[in-house]
Amino acid sequence: MNRSLNILLACLLSLMLATIATAQTQVASTGKAEANDIRTATGRKENTKNSEKKDVTKAAQTSNASCETCRWFEPTIATFSMRYRTTTDVTDTRTLDQGQQRIVLAGKFKFDKEGRYTVNVHASSGYYFNWAYADTGLGNTVNEAIRIGSPGIARYVTPEVAPAQITLAVQQYIAAYYPGATPEQIAYLTPLVTAQLTPIVTEQVRAGLQQSIANTETRTKGWNLYVRQLYFKAIPIRGRAFGTTASDRGT
Repeated sequence: MNRSLNILLACLLSLMLATIATAQTQVASTGKAEANDIRTATGRKENTKNSEKKDVTKAAQTSNASCETCRWFEPTIATFSMRYRTTTDVTDTRTLDQGQQRIVLAGKFKFDKEGRYTVNVHASSGYYFNWAYADTGLGNTVNEAIRIGSPGIARYVTPEVAPAQITLAVQQYIAAYYPGATPEQIAYLTPLVTAQLTPIVTEQVRAGLQQSIANTETRTKGWNLYVRQLYFKAIPIRGRAFGTTASDRGT
C-alpha cells in the first residue's frame, strides 16, 4: 500500500511540474501574440472590426490549447515553504531551534474534458495532520527538542500527577504495615504517613515522567509526502455533485 502511494505521489508531482511549466510557456506565448495583435489593430484603424474578430478567435484558440494540458490531470494546489522555528519552555530552556519545510500538493484526474467526473487527491508533508511543517535536517530535530525539554516538562506536569500517586502509596503502606487498623487508627496514621511519603513519591513521579518524555519518538522528519485525501467526485447534473466521502488519512 505504501509503495503504491509513493508511486502515485511521484506521478502526481511530475504531472504538476509538467503542467505548470507548460502553462507558463503558453501564457508567455499568448502574451506576445496578444501584444502583436493589439499593435496590428492599432496601426490599421480602417480594419478595426476585422482585427477584433481575429483577436477574439485567436484568444479562444489559445484558451482551448492551454486547457489541453489539463485534459487528464489538473493541479489545484502546489506549494512549498520553509521557516525557522525557535522556542523556549517554562524554564526558559531553548528546545526547538531548527529549519522546517512544508509541501502541499493537490490535483484531480479527469475522466472527461469538462472535469465532471474526477478522482481527487490531496497530499502534504509531515506525518501528523497538525504538523505539516517538518524537520529539514537544519538545526536540531523535534525528538532532540523533546529530550532537552523533558526536565522542564516533567516538573510542570508532576504537580498534576503526584497527588493521586501519593494517596495510593499511603493506602498501600497502611494496608501493608497496619493490616488490622481500625478506621480511627487509619485516620490518625494517614497524615503522618502522607508527610513521610510525599517527597519520596513526588520525586519518583517526576523522574518517571522525565524518563518517559525523554524516550518519546515522533515521526517529524521532513521531505516526505502523505496522501491525506483520495476520493471520487461526479457532477452529472449541473449544480448537483455526488461522490465518495473524502476520508482523511494520517494521525
